[in-house]
Amino acid sequence: MTRIFTLLMVATLSTGLSACANEPTATESDFGNSVRSMVIGQTVNPNAAEENRGKHADQGDGQRGEAVMEAYREDVTSSEEASRDLVIDLGNLSGS
Repeated sequence: MTRIFTLLMVATLSTGLSACANEPTATESDFGNSVRSMVIGQTVNPNAAEENRGKHADQGDGQRGEAVMEAYREDVTSSEEASRDLVIDLGNLSGS
């Protein structure tokens, strides 16, 4: 009786555990790829880590720091530009 009970228990457990071993869905197999591709697309210089290895932000030279700050200041949108209305022309929407 104990042997039959043990075999029955092993069969039940193996059947139950086999239900957990399924193939990932299309969404699960692609999980995280959209974020990784966005990060790659938004990276200006993908080799920046290698090019700046050994350089620390607190050990940069003054000329380099000044160039970085000047580029930042020129790139920031002025409040005058930001306050202008955004006009989007959708053309003829009647579909004919």
